[in-house]
Amino acid sequence: MSVGEITAVLDRVLNYLDSCTPPRLVDRQTGSEITDYSKPDASATFARGDFLLVSYEWGVTYSGMLLASQATGDERFKDYVATRLKFIADAAPMFQKPPGDHRFYPFRNVNAPRSLDDSGSMAAAFIKASRDGISPNKLRPIINRWLDFISNDQFRLADGTLARNRPFPSSLWLDDLYMSVPALAQM
Repeated sequence: MSVGEITAVLDRVLNYLDSCTPPRLVDRQTGSEITDYSKPDASATFARGDFLLVSYEWGVTYSGMLLASQATGDERFKDYVATRLKFIADAAPMFQKPPGDHRFYPFRNVNAPRSLDDSGSMAAAFIKASRDGISPNKLRPIINRWLDFISNDQFRLADGTLARNRPFPSSLWLDDLYMSVPALAQM
């Protein structure tokens, strides 16, 4: 592929993801945007989009966007990441102690990680973003929470190997290598 063809593909990816991953909270009943993150709101949920902003796949996506920005010199990729990570860092504290029904807890994996799926690739992306100058002071508490989980709470085999107990007991997944070592190594 030519540089122009690659650039066109990257532009399409960026434009699509920007349009379908709104960094906003809305009221579940009314759909109105919530902009005050100072107090818990049991009706808050992510604005509807094609993808969540805080999942394993999005850690990979944010890291890829940062790499695309570095490789191309196009700041729009970095800006995409900065906008979403700043939103996460600003809004997640609202749910430190989730109000209401725990099924509607938009930032559970940020505030109370329970697996490498919740923490690993997102931690790696947040660390990369912080090193890239994206809100390092705002991202640090979340990075620390995820790294503490990976280092101290993630299930391990008797020899210390990171593992999981779902869907099978004491199982190793290739995914877990990616969702642990890069974040730990970067720290």
